[in-house]
Amino acid sequence: MQNNTSIAILNCKGKKQSYSCSAEEMYSPSYIFSKQLEIVNKNYNEYYILSSKYGLVSPSTIIKPYDLIFEPPKTDFTRGMGAGYNKSPRATKEYKQQWTTKVIEQIKQLNGQVDMWVGYLYYNPLKKHLPTNVRKVQVNSGKGVNKMKGMLTEISTMDISIEEMINQGLVKVG
Repeated sequence: MQNNTSIAILNCKGKKQSYSCSAEEMYSPSYIFSKQLEIVNKNYNEYYILSSKYGLVSPSTIIKPYDLIFEPPKTDFTRGMGAGYNKSPRATKEYKQQWTTKVIEQIKQLNGQVDMWVGYLYYNPLKKHLPTNVRKVQVNSGKGVNKMKGMLTEISTMDISIEEMINQGLVKVG
C-alpha cells in the first residue's frame, strides 16, 4: 500500500553481513531493520539508508562491511550488544560534524515528505538543519529494545498507512 508520504530513511545497524553487498542486504541480519523494511515497503515509494560510514545511500548501493559507531562505549544503549560491540571504533566529534554536513546536503536533494525512522544518535546531529519536509517517526513502544521489536513485529503485519499508525498511537512523529 502506498500513501502520500513518499520517502523513508532508515539508519544502519550494528549487525551486518561480513562481505560487500547492497546496503539493504548489508543490514538485513538485523531484526529491527528487517521489520522496519517491511513497514517501509508497504508505505513508501522509496527509501534510503543512513550509514555512519557512507552517509545517505540507496538500498542497492554496494558497500563494504565496516565498524564505526556513533554512541560512546558502555552506555545503557550498548549494554548487552556483545563484547565486540564496545570494542568497535567510535566516530570522532570532527567526523560527526563532516558527516552531518554531508547528510544534510543529501537530504536536501530529496523531494516530497521524508520520514526518518532513525535513532536519536543519528537524528540529533541533523535535527537543527533539516528541511521542513522531514519528520522523525518512531515506534511508540516505551523503553527497551525488546518492546520496540515487539511493536515493530505487530506494526509490520498491519495493512494501514503511516498516518493511521500515528492516529492510533502506534508511532509518533517529532
